[in-house]
Amino acid sequence: MGAEGGRAFLIKNGLVDAAIEFEANKNNFDEAFRLANLHAKYKLPDVHLKYALFLEDEKRYKEAEEEFIKANKPTEAIGMYEHSKDWHSALQVARQYHPESVKSVFLNQAKFFLDRRDFAKAEGCFINAKDPESAVNAYMEERMYGEALRVAKKHAPHLVYEINKRYSGAGGLRSEGTAEDIYKSAKMWEDSRDFSKAIDGYLEITESHTNDHDFLEETWERAYTLAMSHDKDRIRDVVSIVGERLFNIKRYVSAAEIYESIGDYEKAVEVFIIGERFDRAKEVAQQVNPRSEQNRLLERIQERERQFRFDHGREEDMAEEGDIGGLDMLFKKGKYEQCLMLAEKQGGDVLNQFLEKYSKQLVNGGEWSQCAKILSTYGCPPVANLFAVYKTVALEILAASNVGELTSCKGMLQRLVDNLALSYDEGNPIFREFNEYLLINHFLLLKMECESNPSLTNVYCRLCVSLLRYTKIIRPDKAFLDAGNSCRQIRMDNMAFVFLKRYLDLAEAIEDPDNAQFEDNVDFQDTDIPSPFDIPLPEQNLLSEDEREEIRDWVLQIQMDDSVETTLNMRQCEESGNDVYEASLINPYTNELYDPCVVSGYPLLRSNMITCKLCNKGAVREFWNEYVAESQKCPWCKSIQTTY
Repeated sequence: MGAEGGRAFLIKNGLVDAAIEFEANKNNFDEAFRLANLHAKYKLPDVHLKYALFLEDEKRYKEAEEEFIKANKPTEAIGMYEHSKDWHSALQVARQYHPESVKSVFLNQAKFFLDRRDFAKAEGCFINAKDPESAVNAYMEERMYGEALRVAKKHAPHLVYEINKRYSGAGGLRSEGTAEDIYKSAKMWEDSRDFSKAIDGYLEITESHTNDHDFLEETWERAYTLAMSHDKDRIRDVVSIVGERLFNIKRYVSAAEIYESIGDYEKAVEVFIIGERFDRAKEVAQQVNPRSEQNRLLERIQERERQFRFDHGREEDMAEEGDIGGLDMLFKKGKYEQCLMLAEKQGGDVLNQFLEKYSKQLVNGGEWSQCAKILSTYGCPPVANLFAVYKTVALEILAASNVGELTSCKGMLQRLVDNLALSYDEGNPIFREFNEYLLINHFLLLKMECESNPSLTNVYCRLCVSLLRYTKIIRPDKAFLDAGNSCRQIRMDNMAFVFLKRYLDLAEAIEDPDNAQFEDNVDFQDTDIPSPFDIPLPEQNLLSEDEREEIRDWVLQIQMDDSVETTLNMRQCEESGNDVYEASLINPYTNELYDPCVVSGYPLLRSNMITCKLCNKGAVREFWNEYVAESQKCPWCKSIQTTY
C-alpha cells in the first residue's frame, strides 16, 4: 500500500492521530502539520515537539528552540542548550519563557565550570543563582579558605564563623599547615574580633614551622599587641611565652621591651644586657624601686658592660676610645645599633652624624617605622640636617595611617616637638609644621581608638570631620568617606551629604585623572578644608564601583529630600556674630586662629573650653566628658582624669 495509501486508509477509518504520528515518524513534518491543522489541532504541540527533536538531532538549535516553544516545552529547549553548553541561549530561553528555571541553569553552568576548575566563573554563577552557600562549599572542598571567607563575608555572613572554625580547627589547616596557613587562620579570627582565638593562633607558630625570624618576631608581637589591647587577663601569660621565644631567636631588644612593658624590670635588664644594649638596661634599671634594688641592678650592668668591652676588641674598642674610624667600620659592617650606641657616648655631635647617616639609609629603603623608632630611641635631636628625615617619615606614615607605624611616629614627633619648644617659639614655621604633624598623628590614633567603641561614636564622628582639614597630608578619599559615613551614623545627613558628594568627586578623579572635573568649591568656601585642586590623589579607589553606586544613590536621595539642608553645620562667631563652619580653626571674618580640641579636633572657644589638669591641653567640654567618662584618661598625656 504505499505511504499515501496508508495515510488515506488511516484517515478514511477515522484514525487521524495515527496518520499524523505516521507522517511525523517518517519526518514528513509538512504533511503532519497539514493533517493536524485540518483534522486535529490538538495534535499540533505533539508535532512541534517531534519536529523540535528532529531539528535538535540535526544541530539546528535555533529552529529547534522555536519548535519547543510552540510545543509549550521551554524546559526541553533549555535542556538542549545546556547539553550543547550554550549557556547564554539557555538563560535567554529561561528568562523569557520559564523564569523558574533560571536558577537551575546558573547552577548547572556553575557545575560545568567547577569540572574545569574555573572557580572564579563558577562563583559568579552561584552568586547569580542566589546560592552563595554553594560557592562557599565549593571553595571549602578545595581547601581554598581565603576565597570561601571572601565570598561569605560579602554574600553569606552567617557562614563566616563556621569557615573560621573549620579553617583553624582540628580538621582544618592548622593541624597540618604551614606557618603562612596558621597565620591566615589567626588573622581570620582577628578580623572576626575573636581575639582570644587569634592570640592562640599566632602563638601556635613556632620555629618548627619556619626559620624566618622576622616573620616569627612579627607574629609573636602581634599576639602580644592583641593581648595588650583586647585580652588583658592573658597579658602576663602571653608575655612569658613571647618574651622567651624572642630571646631564643636572639631578638633581645623586642623581648626586653615586652618584659619592660609589664614591669618585669629585672628580666628586661638581663635581656638588654645579653643583647649588649647597656644604656637601655640602665634606663630600665632606673625605673626600679627601692633605690637599693636599683643600685644592685646598675652595678650588675656596669660589671657586664666592662666584661663585654674586655671580650670584644677592634671596632667596639676603637669606638669606645673615641676613634671615629671605629664607628665608621661598625657602620659599614651594618652594625648600626652598636654604632649608634657607642656614638652616643662620644657626644651629641658624633651621635647626630651617624644618626643622620642611618636614618637617611632607612628612609631610602622605605623603613619609615624603624626610622621613627631609631630617632625616638636617640632622643630626636632637633638638628637642621635631620628635619628632612623627620618630615619624610611623618608624611609617609600619616599618609598610610597604619596603627603600628602611627604609634612609632607619634613617639618620634612628640619628642621632636618637645625639643623644638626649647629653641623655637610657637609661631616659628618649623615648630608649627612638626606640631601640626603631631596633632594629625594624635587625631588619627584617637580616631582608630574611638572607632571600635560604640560609646564614642559622637567623638569619632568629630575626629573624622576635623581630619578633613589635613587632606593635603592624609589620604583624602578615605578622609571624606569616613567623615561622610560617620555623620550618617549619627544622623547628621546634611554634613554626610556634603562629604560623601566630595568623596564621589574624588573617586571619579582617581578613576580617570586625565578628565577630572571638580565642581566649584562653594560647599567648603570659608572653611579650612583644602580645595580638591590642592590635594594629591591616590592611584586606586578604596571602594568598588558597586559600593560607590550605593553611596551615589544615597546622595541623590538626600538631594531630593527637601527636609534636609545640604550644607555644613555652622556656629555663630563670638566676635562678629556671623555664621562660621563649626569645625574650622580659622575664622574667615576676623582671621582668628583657634587651637584644636585635643579630643575632637574642633575649635576651642571661650564658652566651651576646659583643660587637662596635668598636661594643660584644651578640650571642648562636651567631647572631653564623653571621652573621659569612657576611658578615665586624658587622650593626650594618658593621665587619669575626671569629667567636668
